[in-house]
Amino acid sequence: MIALKKVGDLINLLRTMNFKLDRTQAVFSISSTVLTVGLFFLVTMIMSETEMVSAEFNSNYLSNPHVIPMFLLSAISWFLVGLNEEMMYRGYMVATFKHLSITKLFLVSSFFFAFSHIFINGLNPLLLVILSAAITLMYVI
Repeated sequence: MIALKKVGDLINLLRTMNFKLDRTQAVFSISSTVLTVGLFFLVTMIMSETEMVSAEFNSNYLSNPHVIPMFLLSAISWFLVGLNEEMMYRGYMVATFKHLSITKLFLVSSFFFAFSHIFINGLNPLLLVILSAAITLMYVI
């Protein structure tokens, strides 16, 4: 019951942000995702053939029963992280800073997006302080 309420809250949040997904956008999203993954594997194969990187595929890896669930969990996590980032940086921040000019609005949201990914290898206390201050300033501005 709680999960259904949270899904309903998410749908309501998306509606308040004027989020709409029509057939054209869905086809574009799916095709661009497939194209991106395909290009990644193509570039990896080319780089492996030219010996720029070593990308050997171990066929025994697929016989491990834990591989498929781990892959699915990774794919779902990747999708949810991307969705949350889009909602935060293109939804919430754009709505919060809509009083700014278009240039400033996208510079500010791009800055926060880039800054939140600088320390991706570890949780830096300084980053947490700066992000907390930035989020606090969003309510003040």
